[in-house]
Amino acid sequence: MNGIKVGIVQMVSGTDIAENIQTMQHLVRQAANAGAEWVVLPEYWPIMGKDETDKVVQNKINSK
Repeated sequence: MNGIKVGIVQMVSGTDIAENIQTMQHLVRQAANAGAEWVVLPEYWPIMGKDETDKVVQNKINSK
């Protein structure tokens, strides 16, 4: 039976998308270096605000 090694990432995202991307890249590299073939990221890893509207505001800023 063949298996697949999966890495599960747990991270605390904030409202700074660039910082969240850097954190995610670092954690995915760590998982890959440990042999992970797949890496699972948390929902909303790119941005997590205090309010649902934080995501909308950030999206408008990034779309300009």
